[in-house]
Amino acid sequence: MLKTYSLLSILFLYSFLASGATASESHKKGWPGFLKDGSHSSKAEGRISIPLKLKWSFEAYDAIYSSPAVVNGIVFFGSHDGNLYAVDAEKGTVLWRYSTDGKVITSPLVKNGVVYFGSADNYFYALKVRTGKLQWKFKTGGPVFSSPAAYGGNIIFGSNDKNIYSIEARSGKKIWQTATRDFKYGGIYSSPAVSGNDIYIAAKNATLYCIDAPTGRIKWKFRAESAIYSSPVVSGGLVIVGSYDEHLYVIDRKKGSLLWKKKLGNWLYSSPVVLNHFVLAGTTDGYIYALNIRNGELIWKFDMKGRLSSTPLIVNDDIIAISEEGLLVAINSKLGIRKWSMELPEGVHGSLAVYNNRLYVPGMGGSLYVLEGAR
Repeated sequence: MLKTYSLLSILFLYSFLASGATASESHKKGWPGFLKDGSHSSKAEGRISIPLKLKWSFEAYDAIYSSPAVVNGIVFFGSHDGNLYAVDAEKGTVLWRYSTDGKVITSPLVKNGVVYFGSADNYFYALKVRTGKLQWKFKTGGPVFSSPAAYGGNIIFGSNDKNIYSIEARSGKKIWQTATRDFKYGGIYSSPAVSGNDIYIAAKNATLYCIDAPTGRIKWKFRAESAIYSSPVVSGGLVIVGSYDEHLYVIDRKKGSLLWKKKLGNWLYSSPVVLNHFVLAGTTDGYIYALNIRNGELIWKFDMKGRLSSTPLIVNDDIIAISEEGLLVAINSKLGIRKWSMELPEGVHGSLAVYNNRLYVPGMGGSLYVLEGAR
């Protein structure tokens, strides 16, 4: 049963976006892929009204680690049961599902009426959004756990065969394939970030790569001290990533040179998030750190009281985060204090999505929860 805690504090919401841009309604563009967009901003375009309440839930046949994509009234997500699901975002009823021969951990990407995703059966798939009809599938040499990103008319993703692929979105034809350095425990869980003609993707070989998007040529490599599962985020002239060596790295995205690093005391599995003048980083011991983006100085830290694998998202200039114990929290981004919280019946590993005043939450027990803000 859902349990809601009382509002601990009511605070004025500060609007200090550096860009000064006005937010548009989230339902106009949706949440088309992993961490929202190619730069991995994890930032909602609209607003969501707290407190949240359960609108509907959907039961898959196994755990959901896949982060949902929500576009044009349909929510797409994968499951350990091997299916990719398309569910009506308003009613919670299944529209179609497509079965693969492996777990679907990747987050789907929706573009131009097609949904793209990978499976642990070594294949990468393209399906028609409205019907689930297979357009094409591409075989790699290992399970695909890396969520895709788009570059022009191509789709970019990594495979546990230690290669990064660029595939033509329309035909499924391979454009290029780039090998990462061989390593006994290698493979790619990280998802690519795209900015301009550059692709940023990390691997378990402890290396962050900058790749020329048109050709697949490696432009530079940055070496951490342990495996990188975290997906990089691009902000301005920076690329930021966390590592199992317990450090957050901030790197010049053109040169590949280290600007600063910060040891945070535990593994960084989730991806960092940039909000105005600071960068947020979550660790697997359950803390969210807010650091000055210029020098790594600690601004505040927040205890989630449980393991943190899901990347926080930004909405209303607040932070929404959830733990593997199922504690969902809204945090005031300026002060780093809790505004509201709710406990779900199961924990969460995948990341969240926002669409039309609703929060989409993938459960480790196999449920997709949709929480609606007050109208």
